[in-house]
Amino acid sequence: MKEDSPISLEMVESCKEYIRGLTIPTYYLKLANGEASLTHSHIGGYPYWPKSELHHYPKDTDGFALGLIAQIRFDDIEQRCNNDYYPNHGMIQFFGRCGEGEYETDVFNGEKRNLKIVYWENVIEDESQLLHKGDPSIPKVNSHLINSDDGFNVNIATKDEQVPKNYDYEADIRSYILEKIGLDLGTKAKSTFKSLTGISASGWLSNRPESYKYHSFLIRLGGVPSSLNREPKMSAKHINFFTFESRGKQQHYYTLVGDCGFVQYYISKEDLLNLDFNNVEVEIDMC
Repeated sequence: MKEDSPISLEMVESCKEYIRGLTIPTYYLKLANGEASLTHSHIGGYPYWPKSELHHYPKDTDGFALGLIAQIRFDDIEQRCNNDYYPNHGMIQFFGRCGEGEYETDVFNGEKRNLKIVYWENVIEDESQLLHKGDPSIPKVNSHLINSDDGFNVNIATKDEQVPKNYDYEADIRSYILEKIGLDLGTKAKSTFKSLTGISASGWLSNRPESYKYHSFLIRLGGVPSSLNREPKMSAKHINFFTFESRGKQQHYYTLVGDCGFVQYYISKEDLLNLDFNNVEVEIDMC
């Protein structure tokens, strides 16, 4: 730190903390082989569902039972931080119309009305009380879509701090320093910041843990919405709650629930904190 710098070391640390506070908590879901547990996180296959609640099983507008796209148990998430809005217990499930053929799903047609969400605040561990795998009462997403009869296990990877694609925080450094001490760093704020303090801000948001690098699929909780054909339409009051990437076979995984692209679920922070999933907005962006 330069002794004659107009920016104090305390201000440097404060600015650094502010910039890092702009990141968005993200949990990447890594698919794994093996028999998927009814009571834990998995993609496709058969859902967790108590026998006593069969009459509440989600159905489409024609009265047919929906298939499980994914279920995430929050107890499976080990690392958290104070600015997370996700619950620390329970299970969330995402359902959709299955269809008989590879593309016979509402997702492929851009339909959202038959995409249902169910949250269980308490999970029954005794599988004798649950609908068993293969029960005729519940369908599974057919093997043309999720190429595993039992679905894929999910390992929830180390939490990442994600920033929007191509995000450059130079303008944020400039505005923060200007607001706090009245010093305008100009249009090249990062280089001016370094020349004045001797400290580079370039690496403040460039870290990516290994979990970010090895993921073949962008199935995740939180983070920045993905885009394929257009910019996401998430409103300012919402956060990107869940992103499911629909895609053809890569390695031995196949998660096509429509064409290639993304199904994204947006929710307000208030609703998520209150475990209210009645107002979730869904966006479908596919080829």
